[in-house]
Amino acid sequence: MPQEDIRGLKDLIHIPYPFYDYLIGAALLAALVFLAAILVRRIFRKTKGPEPAAPPQPLHERILEELSNLRNRDDVGPGADKTFHFLLSEIFRRYLEGRFQFAATDSTTEEIAAHLPDLDSLTGPQRESILRILRETDAVKFAERRKSKEEALALIGLAEAFVRETAPQGASGGTA
Repeated sequence: MPQEDIRGLKDLIHIPYPFYDYLIGAALLAALVFLAAILVRRIFRKTKGPEPAAPPQPLHERILEELSNLRNRDDVGPGADKTFHFLLSEIFRRYLEGRFQFAATDSTTEEIAAHLPDLDSLTGPQRESILRILRETDAVKFAERRKSKEEALALIGLAEAFVRETAPQGASGGTA
């Protein structure tokens, strides 16, 4: 009897390859593409500086706005004289300092008066307006003088008129 030393071929066995392995591979590939895109973008992107800020509002416009806000306060007049006149003096002195380039906020009224002849661009009435505004605010701030609401509003009007008259030529004239 012949001995069978060769066995026959067996059927192929199908080894299942789970679908989730494909998903993991696809997710890894997508992550690599995403990271590569970020890297390429950072390398080749043009550096952008901060966006330019809007130009600052001109000094005279800011001051006119502040004077208008002061005019519209409810506490103008008797009882709030000191606070009101301190604010008016501060706003007006900031305008003088910014417009005419001298230390008006740190100067007394007499020091400002002594500096006025050096300001060739001012007319005589404009110099008088400066001194009137400063002296009237000083009278309330330091001498306890009382003013009516109408007098306080007239002083604001004088300051507004001065700012409009002395604003730089060619500046957009804003009426507040």
